[in-house]
Amino acid sequence: MNTKHFNPETLRQDFLKISQNQLAVDQAVTFITQWLNNPFFSDQHESILAHIEHKKTDLLLDAFYQNLPFGTGGRRGRVGYGPNRINLATVALSVQGHCNYLKNKYDSKDQPIVIVAFDV
Repeated sequence: MNTKHFNPETLRQDFLKISQNQLAVDQAVTFITQWLNNPFFSDQHESILAHIEHKKTDLLLDAFYQNLPFGTGGRRGRVGYGPNRINLATVALSVQGHCNYLKNKYDSKDQPIVIVAFDV
């Protein structure tokens, strides 16, 4: 399946068969469309399109209906494509958010130290 043949309205109808949450459905379709049109995610296009073609609507809706929340333990979630998963994009957004916060919180002459860690 080529991104040219991706039909957001068909996907929306497929999502509505499994969810009555119109907001989640609309957000998922919006995020999927954005990811398929953004070259940054090109390495994930094939998987996303294959899942659309094979009607993996539960997986797609869950992966795209929201941005992965940031809780008291940081961002935790499944690994995979989509904004509701841990992946290169969500990690990059988290890091950039922390950088923006630190730049706003500390004077330019301060040099805060940052430690990044992960667990498996």
